[in-house]
Amino acid sequence: MKKKKDIWTILLLTAAIAFFLFVSCRTLTGIQRLSEDYHFLMDYDLSQDMNGQIYYADGLYGEIGYGIEIIADDPQMAETLRDYLHSSLRFIDRRILSCGLLYSMLTSVMIAYGLYRRYGSDPLKHTFSIVLSFLGIYAAYLLFVWILHLLFKVPFYPTLSLTFVAGILSVIAGHCALGILFRFFRFRKILSLAAIPLVLASFILGFLFEHGLYCEPYQESFSYLADIDPRVLEEDFDGIYYDEEKNVMVLEGIEYASEQVEDPDHLKGLPRVGAYLYEMLNPYAGNSLFFYEEAEGTKLPEYVPLLYVAKAILWIIASLKIRPRRQA
Repeated sequence: MKKKKDIWTILLLTAAIAFFLFVSCRTLTGIQRLSEDYHFLMDYDLSQDMNGQIYYADGLYGEIGYGIEIIADDPQMAETLRDYLHSSLRFIDRRILSCGLLYSMLTSVMIAYGLYRRYGSDPLKHTFSIVLSFLGIYAAYLLFVWILHLLFKVPFYPTLSLTFVAGILSVIAGHCALGILFRFFRFRKILSLAAIPLVLASFILGFLFEHGLYCEPYQESFSYLADIDPRVLEEDFDGIYYDEEKNVMVLEGIEYASEQVEDPDHLKGLPRVGAYLYEMLNPYAGNSLFFYEEAEGTKLPEYVPLLYVAKAILWIIASLKIRPRRQA
């Protein structure tokens, strides 16, 4: 028997469409600004000194930019500019892809209640609807981004990685776990509303915990220079600069190497155990791995995303196997 249309399903679907359109508009604005910077640099008169930037901001969660400064008598100015644009656009497109994963996750969680209403009595159909709806939303976002790059004549460099796959599967796993909750939880409308901020909180907490778990325990620091000469803390002090090639700070003509200090963000002891438990027990954990890797400019060991992939597959299998106690 065909189920009656539910006003709550319609409201959530409307909210999902409105949010996706809002995200699309913000993405349009961000890529339009990106194209202005790109074409300004591409058309720049290389006989003059260059001081510019390329910048993307969608006004939501995606903001990233890179500056460049080249003197006109640099014989490799054109090559330097080309390499700069290529590397900058690759990093910017990674940010767009990672933010799109977040936006698609929030959009798809808004229709989770409707998917349960329609397919909840059949675990197979319900699970497939969860998988296909999220993939469809994210694919639509990526297609829109690609079209915008074509329209504004900006190269598009989508970078795929194992953490990207782990992020997608972690979102699907989380939605499958939410789908299981819908099959058993009595107050489904309340759950459908509470899930939206909880999923967002899961992304933010996951990023923080993953940073604490996977960042290096030690980091380079030049903070000891403040003990040698307190003037280095003054904004207008010009007697110090960083030599990137030698990786040293030059203070009043004297070179100082960095020292290794403990990273305060690196989790140890009970907080580390708690973070591991959160990552294991939270089905959504792993959805921010791609964002973390991109934001930190690092690459995780391959076994890390593989563990999240395995966990996600288990949740998807659970969604296929666990049947509701009663018909919706």
